[in-house]
Amino acid sequence: MSVFTIPRQRFDWERFVGTVSHFALSRGADEPLPVAEDGKVVFAADHEELTLPAGMELEDIPVDPTERLEVGFNIFAPFAMFHDFDALICADGGTIEMPDLDELDDEFDEDDEERPRLTDAHRRLMEKTVCDECRSYGFQVSLEGANLVLQTMLMSESDGECAVEAVADAGLVEGPMAGFINSFVRKPARKRL
Repeated sequence: MSVFTIPRQRFDWERFVGTVSHFALSRGADEPLPVAEDGKVVFAADHEELTLPAGMELEDIPVDPTERLEVGFNIFAPFAMFHDFDALICADGGTIEMPDLDELDDEFDEDDEERPRLTDAHRRLMEKTVCDECRSYGFQVSLEGANLVLQTMLMSESDGECAVEAVADAGLVEGPMAGFINSFVRKPARKRL
């Protein structure tokens, strides 16, 4: 499981929100950065299910993701979504190809020269990666003091509900997710001599 704890002042939060929002909306999401609570993603239409901070009414729930974090809500930021039958499209602009391993094995003979060569390590990563239209990868984002905490999650949609759970190993998605988060971390300024 990947958990990134980053000082808020070193993370380009506005660019992250813009990038993830654009990605989610381009993939048909109604709400790009919904609230995540108790293992579920809770969209605006279902906010009555949320545990509200003392003194807060439903109409007081912020729409802005920054304000949501600051009042104590976690949010879900999507990263990789199902695309065409055998791929995940990612918020970083990349695509992760996910051919069916059983079909690959059945399609080619052991001696076939056109057979795609997969290393055992790549095959294991593919086996750990989920690629179907009901699930997607993302980050649960929370604010802990002066730090943003982003945890790798798998969202599963079933019967109109979206459950989220921490992912121990996101397979082929793990590296791109880490690279995506690191691309928003501001490097400390170098001192001039």
